[in-house]
Formats: sequence, C-alpha cells, structure tokens
Amino acid sequence: MTSASLVTRSLTRGPVNPQAGTRRVHLGRNRTEGSAVADTDERFAAYVRDRGEHHLRVAVLLTGDWQAAEDLVQASLVKLYRAWPKLRGDGDPDAYLRRIMVNTHRSWWRAGGAARRQPASCPRP
Repeated sequence: MTSASLVTRSLTRGPVNPQAGTRRVHLGRNRTEGSAVADTDERFAAYVRDRGEHHLRVAVLLTGDWQAAEDLVQASLVKLYRAWPKLRGDGDPDAYLRRIMVNTHRSWWRAGGAARRQPASCPRP
C-alpha cells in the first residue's frame, strides 16, 4: 500500500470534525480538473520539445557557457511553467520565456554568479 493511499484512507475514515458532522475530506482533483491540468501539461511539454533547442542557443549567447546556459534554461522553464496557465492562447510564449531568461541571468549576474561562472585565466603556452 502506498503512502498516498494510507493518507487517503486515514482521512476518509470516520468523522473528521465530529461537531461539524464532516465525514469526508476530498483529496486530489475531480476528473474535469485533472483532464484540464493534463492538457495544460501536455501543451507545455510540446512547447518545450518544439522550442527547447532554440532557447538553449539563446541562453548560450547570454551566458557564453553551455553548462550555465542549461541551468538558465531549466530555471527559466520552471518559472514559465508556473505562469503557463495564465498565458493567453494568442500570446507569444517565446517572448515571455526570453524575458524570463534575461531577467534570471541578470539576477544571477548581480548576485555574483557571473564571477563564479567565469573560467580561471588560461595558462599561457
């Protein structure tokens, strides 16, 4: 038995609040909510599959480093995912993600991340 089913069973047995007469606590989403969330997740995943490499190249131009660019894209996609349901259907998620990437890179640079990411001076031959 999984921990989620144990939690569900423990919450749905007996009265939760005997004075209020509450019998059940609903956990999770109903079917219509779940399908809307799954549709949103699928649209986001398709967007990342289609445009991911483009945004990685933009991040490389911003950072000058592939590893820092991958970190930047990952952090920016997390921020975009949080805002994804709020985006209008006719909006441009590319422009929104580029703005997130620029702002995130700027924040990292201001926090001293640029100094840590710069390679040490190259030895002279």
